[in-house]
Amino acid sequence: MGHERPRQLEDVSKPRRTAVLGQRGGIVQFLLFASFALNMALQYAQRGPWRDYRHGEVSYIMLSLAAKSGLAWLIFANVLRT
Repeated sequence: MGHERPRQLEDVSKPRRTAVLGQRGGIVQFLLFASFALNMALQYAQRGPWRDYRHGEVSYIMLSLAAKSGLAWLIFANVLRT
C-alpha cells in the first residue's frame, strides 16, 4: 500500500504515433477537400462524363459523403487533437 512505484515520465525523444497519424490525417483531409475543386473544374469545363450535369452533382454528393466520413473517422481515432 505504501510501497507504490513512482510514475515514470513519458519519453519525449520518441515520436508519438498519433503525431504521425495526424500528419497523414491532414494530408487525407486536404486531398478529399481539394477533390471538390477538381470536380468543379471538370464540371465547368464539361470534360468527359462531367458534360452531364447530373454526373457532376452525384460526384459532389459522393465526395461530400467520403470527406465527412473520413473526417469523422479521423476524429474518432483521436488523430486531430489540438
